[in-house]
Amino acid sequence: MSEHGSTGPLPDGRVPKIEPVADETETPALTSRESAILDVRQRELMSKESADGLPPTKTQRVLGWKVLAIVLTALAIGAVTWAIQRDVSLSLILGFGGVFLLLLILGGWPVMTAALFRGQEEAVAKKEAVSEILRRDDPR
Repeated sequence: MSEHGSTGPLPDGRVPKIEPVADETETPALTSRESAILDVRQRELMSKESADGLPPTKTQRVLGWKVLAIVLTALAIGAVTWAIQRDVSLSLILGFGGVFLLLLILGGWPVMTAALFRGQEEAVAKKEAVSEILRRDDPR
């Protein structure tokens, strides 16, 4: 901002240059070798410092989501089939569906909370790994 409290042109007509502020959460530009080292070091730190140990691999995460989708689809199809066979009213189906959804959310709350903490742990481990790599490459 200029001394006049505005980000507009200066009194002499020049436009002030605004420098971007570095985001501390961004990873500095790393070579592909440094990036590979960063990934390995971050996994090592997570295995030591995280209460949950190593984060799941991409394959494990994808498999978990697929199993969840299959189970929820099977439950929904089973519930609809049961409701059609029993000639259950639509309001009862929606009511039980809402209760089931609420129970699903409440049951998953500890897992969602743990995932938030895992995200924080991963960010700290990444920051520590980046600082180690930068210290190692620093010529001082």
